[in-house]
Amino acid sequence: MIFKFNPALFYVDNAELQKTLLRLILDFTDRRYLWDFENLTEIIYNDDNAFFDNSITARYLPEPILQELEDRIDIILQQSAYISQPQKFYFTTIVIGLEADETSPNDALRISELPSLIFLENGTNDWNFIKGIIDNYANHNTKKTVFKAVQQAYLSNRLVPVGLGGAGELIKVIKAYISGNYVDIQRHKLMTVFDSDRDNSVSINNKWHNALTYLKNDRAFDITNVVEWSYANEDRINWHMLYKREIENYIPKELLFSNIEQLTEEAKKEIDQLTPDGYDFFNFDKYLEDHKNRTSELFLITSNRVILEQRCIHHSVKAEVPSGILEDIVELESIMQMVAKLI
Repeated sequence: MIFKFNPALFYVDNAELQKTLLRLILDFTDRRYLWDFENLTEIIYNDDNAFFDNSITARYLPEPILQELEDRIDIILQQSAYISQPQKFYFTTIVIGLEADETSPNDALRISELPSLIFLENGTNDWNFIKGIIDNYANHNTKKTVFKAVQQAYLSNRLVPVGLGGAGELIKVIKAYISGNYVDIQRHKLMTVFDSDRDNSVSINNKWHNALTYLKNDRAFDITNVVEWSYANEDRINWHMLYKREIENYIPKELLFSNIEQLTEEAKKEIDQLTPDGYDFFNFDKYLEDHKNRTSELFLITSNRVILEQRCIHHSVKAEVPSGILEDIVELESIMQMVAKLI
């Protein structure tokens, strides 16, 4: 996350507000968020380049914390690019203030300190899938500063999974979090990824009708319209329904055949004859129903992002990049970009 503060906040004579700002400053020194560089220097230095004087907030900061803040900023000033262009583009920027169109300091504090959550139908297996994607994209050539930060978020437990225990629990579980600690910040902190469980690319499994209605903020939508099968900014939380049937359909055939000993030669022959589209919606239950824990672990053992991308290249999507042009990206990267909005 990138935070920008309305400078007026630091001159409001309100003890509770200033205590909240103090905690947000401590979170900054603890590297919980990035502080917009121009906004940071505007607030921290006056016209004479003096450090953080004349503000009410400065009165609440003990000398050791002031020194730690100054040291942290000195390090930032020595960096050629404190916030990279990809980070500016893919991370969420929040403007903190007391105006109607700004995020309140109290909400900003919860955004900073609460973990970001990914709700998953099958917690363990689906989390292996997500972690595998994150690890494989962490060294992406042009977006490394973004995807490496995503990896650090889950390694430090600032990005954590929540198992739903089945598709039928999705609405109930998410509702509980939204009405609890994540009220009013759900679009910044919550996300769900789930199997489509569909048989082809032109239909949708009706089991998801109620869940999609909820995720779409209970607005009327046409379930036969492909556009409605994807997240929109006005939706309740961030969400992604897998294009393929389930996570097993994302495993490259060569990876599957060389690691799942339980697959018979007959099964391998049937799977090997499938086209990329046919493989997308193949039902693995008759061959792998008792071995799905093992198949999900395959996403963790591969360090070859290219072979994972090749499984998705036939249904790539257009996405804007920082330069303003559109590029083709595979579904796995689009999931990564959505996760990056949460951290």
